Amino acid sequence: MLMATAALLVSAAVVAAHASWAPVAAGHAGHIGGGVDTLSSVERAATGGWIYFVRDSAGRHRVERLRPADGAPHEVSRRVSRSVVDAYTGAPATAGGAILLVQARDSAGLHHERVVLYFASDSNELPLTVWSGRVRNPSWSPDGRWVAIETDERSFGDIVRVDLRTRAATRLTRGTEGNYEPAVSPDGTRIAFVSSRSGNAEVYLMGSDGSNVRRTTASARDSWSPSWSPDGDRLAFVSNRTGRDRIYVVQSDGTMLRPLTGDAGERAPAQPAHSFEGEGGPAWSPDGRTVAFLGRTAGSGTRVYLAALADGAPRALTPAGRDAGHFAWSPNGHLLAVTVGTAREGGLHLVREDGSGWTSVGPVGAWLPRWSR
Repeated sequence: MLMATAALLVSAAVVAAHASWAPVAAGHAGHIGGGVDTLSSVERAATGGWIYFVRDSAGRHRVERLRPADGAPHEVSRRVSRSVVDAYTGAPATAGGAILLVQARDSAGLHHERVVLYFASDSNELPLTVWSGRVRNPSWSPDGRWVAIETDERSFGDIVRVDLRTRAATRLTRGTEGNYEPAVSPDGTRIAFVSSRSGNAEVYLMGSDGSNVRRTTASARDSWSPSWSPDGDRLAFVSNRTGRDRIYVVQSDGTMLRPLTGDAGERAPAQPAHSFEGEGGPAWSPDGRTVAFLGRTAGSGTRVYLAALADGAPRALTPAGRDAGHFAWSPNGHLLAVTVGTAREGGLHLVREDGSGWTSVGPVGAWLPRWSR
């Protein structure tokens, strides 16, 4: 993960090793497109769904949501009992308006987390795990019946599968080295995850019941953040195998590994030379043709880029000098929600895939957007 405050959603070991190029959080609302909203409410409404995001409020992290067409936020996180609890956006359901939240609290000098299912229809929260030191990275099954979650409740770090009807948890991995960042495949039959069982962090695959575990990546350094292509044929992930954080794409069987973007030292045929100091946060477009990611260069700071799978040529979506924090694709793939800002300016914006139509939907201090159907 690319922000220290968002580290609840990634492996702590990976954050410690790869947080050196994290962008700063935005602080105040500001317009990118010259102060003129160019996306009509009709175009925004056509995307549908809700945008969930985290916002700092009175020293705590709260989750709010808004309709893309009107930009009116509604808080969805709430306090549990009498304790002050931070909340972070996990993963939205593919339908029905529910979202998984990661909650965190500190008590008696100890940090605890848990995952809850929030129902937008009645504002109820259903705890899916008990409080433990690290409970993160929830990932939905495509049928919405179960969730894969990273937890240290019974070990240093394992993946559990939680049935949403019974809330029964089935432990899928057993290892003292740690297992992190589960990502359920689009057809629900496999789970990609990160494990340190080989000494360094690598991407593995297993059946949705924990069977048939096999290693997908292999290098002398770490790999993390697996993300499935919509068709389930490929995985994008981040690795520092060449000495800097880069995004790679690989077939799910571990073949045809290549960097997403090319440079003079390592690139696929027809890829233009382009070099980033670091890349992270890969997210596939809904049609699977493009990967959005965060890239940092010395002269331009951290920006959102889009790279087509056909040629790997990166195209900057956000302006130079306005560090980007997080982003999310709209369900139809026509727009992206992006947080962009400096220490004095920032906020949540919508933009078309071609970089046009910058529209501020606010509010001040929004980050970690997730777009639900």
